[in-house]
Amino acid sequence: MALGARPGQIVRMVASGVGKIAVAGIVSGSLAAFFLARYARSLLYGVTEREPVTWVAGALVLCLAALAAGVAPALKAARIDPATALRSE
Repeated sequence: MALGARPGQIVRMVASGVGKIAVAGIVSGSLAAFFLARYARSLLYGVTEREPVTWVAGALVLCLAALAAGVAPALKAARIDPATALRSE
């Protein structure tokens, strides 16, 4: 913001960065879980290891949690006065 960015741009930048990291983690975790599905079958009760609703629901919950964890600090940072932040450093 000290260099001219608007608060909305700051929040969007942080959210896109968090989103990219979350998607990369979900994809790599899903691939690992897909290959370990036979082992996971013994841990799941009443759900098959290849049930698409479970996979999509898990990915959505993780993505929403990652975005909430990343956007909340970005919103707080966007409300801080740039001059105050620069003086405190």
